[in-house]
Amino acid sequence: MDELAQLFSDAAKDAFLEISNIGIGRAAATMSDLVGRRVNIAVPELSFHHIGECCPFKGFADCATVQVRQSFYGELSGEAILALSKQGAICLARLLLDEVDMEDAFGDNEQGAILETGNIMIGGLVGKLSNTLSLSLSYEIPEIHLKGDSAISSDKLPVKTCMVVIQARLTVDNEDVTSYLVLLLTVENFKTLISRLNSIL
Repeated sequence: MDELAQLFSDAAKDAFLEISNIGIGRAAATMSDLVGRRVNIAVPELSFHHIGECCPFKGFADCATVQVRQSFYGELSGEAILALSKQGAICLARLLLDEVDMEDAFGDNEQGAILETGNIMIGGLVGKLSNTLSLSLSYEIPEIHLKGDSAISSDKLPVKTCMVVIQARLTVDNEDVTSYLVLLLTVENFKTLISRLNSIL
């Protein structure tokens, strides 16, 4: 996706990372208040791809096996995804629910904890983007997918869909869980995002 990545200038990339850090930082504070434990989320890197392309982040494919997905639409339309490996999702649920031992499976409580985490993190990211870039957006209800097929795909968007992949280092009580936030956008919506970012620089 070099032709679109080239449109994303270093300044626009820095602005996007800064917006992401602020939005997800607020999400971490919300999670900390809800669970009564220290939660930190850092956003160190991002990259751009088409669906199906190899992502350079180590372990990204494994982290596609558990997904919280939420569609948004309006002046910018697409899907936002929190992606976790199965083991990462189990670890996160254990930490959030304060469970010492947990079976290698997801019950209602575990799925609820992961779904709420995704809802808060996606809301922090997309909400901050919409506020900073003055975008009017509406949201569908988030859903959890225990896919197990190590793939990011979409049945709501064209095959040549752009992925904005954001590495998110989530820490609960100093224990790290690797996760990724992914924005799926059509080429037109990707260019809209770039245009809005450039307008605030």
